[in-house]
Amino acid sequence: ILFEVNSAYSTVGLNLGIPGKDCSLSGSFVSLSKVVMLFVMVRGRNRGLPLAIDRSILLPPARWV
Repeated sequence: ILFEVNSAYSTVGLNLGIPGKDCSLSGSFVSLSKVVMLFVMVRGRNRGLPLAIDRSILLPPARWV
């Protein structure tokens, strides 16, 4: 399950299969688990830069002379 969550967060598209079935491990989850995985995927896709990096690329404020 940790592999599936990590794959969803990083949106790489890797899944583990289930022996004897033609679906991925996350395909066999119940509906609530699929919704949680959906939010994990959206959060991973839309994550911004960390705050420490954001501050380092900000331009200094313009000063009126």
